[in-house]
Amino acid sequence: MEISMQTKILAELLWKRSGKEARFYPVDRPFLEQYLDQVKAANLAEFVSYNLATYPSLYSTQLFVCLPELWEELSVDDILRIIESFNSEQPFYSLILFTYKYLQVDILRLLLEAPKVSELNKQKIKKFLKTQYPHLILQEEELEDFDEDGLGIHLDDWIYARQKLLTDERVKPAKRLLVDLKAEVENL
Repeated sequence: MEISMQTKILAELLWKRSGKEARFYPVDRPFLEQYLDQVKAANLAEFVSYNLATYPSLYSTQLFVCLPELWEELSVDDILRIIESFNSEQPFYSLILFTYKYLQVDILRLLLEAPKVSELNKQKIKKFLKTQYPHLILQEEELEDFDEDGLGIHLDDWIYARQKLLTDERVKPAKRLLVDLKAEVENL
């Protein structure tokens, strides 16, 4: 995926300013409010791909948690294009963490069946999942991040984006119980 200079400049601006200006480290919704029009005007698939491939997982995951309207505009085909744009395994991990834990959709099969994802990356992803699957379930203590003093976003803000993606049969609802997720990961 070719990333436009406009997308790169916007992503760099958010990355540099958020650490200094956001009240909830490394980024929060109140900080992003002033940039929403610019984000919405960007090519959203490029924006997601570039942030996942360029910045640390904590930042990119939290950035996307604060932008539900971005995910309302993305289709499963867009997510597949994003998946196929990655050149290393780290962006895959961040995308899996975000989509499973926060968006609460399961794209694991979509990812592992993507023809443009190398077999080596697929094996690394499976290995990652077998050791990191407990981190894909939102924990009770993490819910406090979604109050007014936290990220400035609520889990209910994700309902539309989740439901829209779940209308595509290639995407499944994320498992809510650790035992169910463990069984799924063991069968990959």
